[in-house]
Parts: sequence; structure tokens; C-alpha cells
Amino acid sequence: MSSLKNFDENVEFNIVLNKVIECGKTPYETWVSSQLSIKSNTINITLGTEIDFALNMYEIDDFGKKMEKLYDCCKNLDNGSIIFSNIEYNFELKIECLPEDEAIETELWINTAARTNGKVFGYEEGIRFASSFIEFKTFYHEYKNNCEYIKNKTCK
Repeated sequence: MSSLKNFDENVEFNIVLNKVIECGKTPYETWVSSQLSIKSNTINITLGTEIDFALNMYEIDDFGKKMEKLYDCCKNLDNGSIIFSNIEYNFELKIECLPEDEAIETELWINTAARTNGKVFGYEEGIRFASSFIEFKTFYHEYKNNCEYIKNKTCK
């Protein structure tokens, strides 16, 4: 599990790549059962338990590559940002490196229709929070390790 907490440790964003559920000929066709959650004092949203939330290998690799570029920006104390959403637009994630504050700002929006299987629709729920570079570094490496584990289990 990749976990990112804010400075006050009262907000936590998690992403988990569980297992390959469908093998395809291309990364677009290989699907991985996943879970994404955001928890705070006022928000507790999870994608993955009520719906069959999955990411394909292309999305997983794309997010990893984007995070790697952002991680390099942080190491070099450069400004940088990424925006990522999956093909089905279940969520949108924006992460920005703020070197002057030695911080990472994360903004996550979750499509309510996706989360409720279409029962509630027409808006997104989200949160924005700041984390330390060290916290982001841990998050990035946890994600990278989770990706390697999944890739080693992918359809052979």
C-alpha cells in the first residue's frame, strides 16, 4: 500500500494495487484490482470496496512515470506538478512540488457516480492537503515497490 499523509497526520491518501484480474495482450488490456481511499476527520471515501475498481497496466505505469518526474523535481528543488486520472475518470489526482515550502500539495477529486455505482451523480468529492518531501518520497517508493510486485505477478 502506498500511503501519503499530510503534515498534521489527520489526512491520509492510499492507493493499493491488489492483483491482476484480467490478462491482455497489451498494457491497456491488462487490469489490476485496485483500491484508492482518502480519509480525514470529515471525509472517508474508498474506491474499490463497493465497486470493482481496477486500473490497467498502462495507467499504473503512466502514474509511476509521472511520479518519478515529480520526485526528481523535488530532489532538485524545482517546481513541478502532475495531473492523473484513470481512463474511466473515477478520480483525478493533482500533485505539485512546492520547493520554497519544502512541501507537496495534493488534490484529489473522486467521481461520486463511480463511488456509488451511479446511485449519486453530478458532482465530485475531494480534498487538498500538504505533505513533506520525505512523506512524498516514502509514498513514491511504496508505489514503485507495489508496481514491481504486480508486474512480477502479471500474466506469464
